[in-house]
Amino acid sequence: PAPPTATTATMFAPPPLAGPAAAPPSSGPLVVPRLSSLGQHSLGGAHAAARSPLLSPLPSPIARKESDAALAMLLTRLDDLLASGGRLLVGIDEVERLKGLPLKLIAFEQLLCSASKDGSAASLGATLVQVGVKARNFTPAVQADYETVVSEISEVVLRINNRWPGAVIYMELPTITLAQRLQLWRRAYAAVFTSVREGLNTYPLEAVFARRNVEPGVVVLSEFASCSRVLNGAIRVNPWHTLELAEALGRCLTMSEAERDARRQRDMEFVINNTASAWAERFVLDLQAVAEEKPRDAQWETIGFGLAGFHRAGWRSDFTALDTTEVLTAYRRARRRALFLDWGGTLVPIEDGFTSHLVEYFRERLSPAVHACLHELASDPRNLLMVLSGQESGRMDAAFSSLGHASLAAEHGFCYRLGSLPGVRRPHASEWRQLLPDNDLSW
Repeated sequence: PAPPTATTATMFAPPPLAGPAAAPPSSGPLVVPRLSSLGQHSLGGAHAAARSPLLSPLPSPIARKESDAALAMLLTRLDDLLASGGRLLVGIDEVERLKGLPLKLIAFEQLLCSASKDGSAASLGATLVQVGVKARNFTPAVQADYETVVSEISEVVLRINNRWPGAVIYMELPTITLAQRLQLWRRAYAAVFTSVREGLNTYPLEAVFARRNVEPGVVVLSEFASCSRVLNGAIRVNPWHTLELAEALGRCLTMSEAERDARRQRDMEFVINNTASAWAERFVLDLQAVAEEKPRDAQWETIGFGLAGFHRAGWRSDFTALDTTEVLTAYRRARRRALFLDWGGTLVPIEDGFTSHLVEYFRERLSPAVHACLHELASDPRNLLMVLSGQESGRMDAAFSSLGHASLAAEHGFCYRLGSLPGVRRPHASEWRQLLPDNDLSW
């Protein structure tokens, strides 16, 4: 092949996984732009070299044309792999540390090592295709970190391809369009995302949609990715646990078509029903509802129990409050009563419009009158008294330790401690419990 130029590099991408002794392909090299600072290496007997010129955050038209040409050649090579019975694990990620690209490559290497031990490496027929894209927020300030990530990626790619020629195809582009991404997702037997921390990323949704009317694929998705909460058909993994990730990759390669189709249907339901236009329509309807229903003289308060249950409630000036006499009559007549009181905002006012009582609230101060009232309510054998708060359990213990019969709920209800109940009197409250009893809070 001709020597690489300043904007292109030559890397051989042999056919699907064969074995350590596989011969270089006869169809020629795959020319890709911007393979970073790989230097010169030997890949399964084939020579590869690269240069890494600096690219601007907004690629020039020439760079775009070169990227389009390189991607077209990549798609041709992938079609050849598919025609020969290969299966593609595809990833498209920005080249930055939080995307977990080295973890993905290491997990794939562990999968190949495990398959080699039992002699099934050749039968996998799997090729990992990883496309790296320059981060959208790339600046010269992160150049050093970017080069470190590229160096880590290059090291693992070379190590894998030296042992299993053609197992990994790595390609770096300055930019990639939606249409180009969909072409890659459509050829993917599995789309793999291993971010260790991430905001909004619609790439997993694209991968689901791209294979809507072809053979079903699988999405392997990091549990730290934003889409992991809505794509119920994806295989969720912890990318830091590379053995778990390797098992997930092996699982998607051996998964039956019926299961893959069932997973796709679950994800497609969300993708189709939650488009950008549907979100915009709901947003506008909410705005219209607020504008139509909120009178000028309305007052608004935030109410609710638990982080997922907060709501805004409003009432007009003609709002009728509870009749105190009726409440007291019903209270005295009842044989069992449940009273739920909020610590901050009810027992201790947070703000009255002129002064803020946040300091008193966080210092766990209760006035003598409020304390005496709580003690009387908690001591009544017909009452269940529970004090709710978003504070930590330790703060609530310090503030309400003298109320042995009272029940407490901290952290917006995640932690709770039961005191006396109607008909069940306890000298002391029980130990603190969690809504999820086996949840690990060691972190």
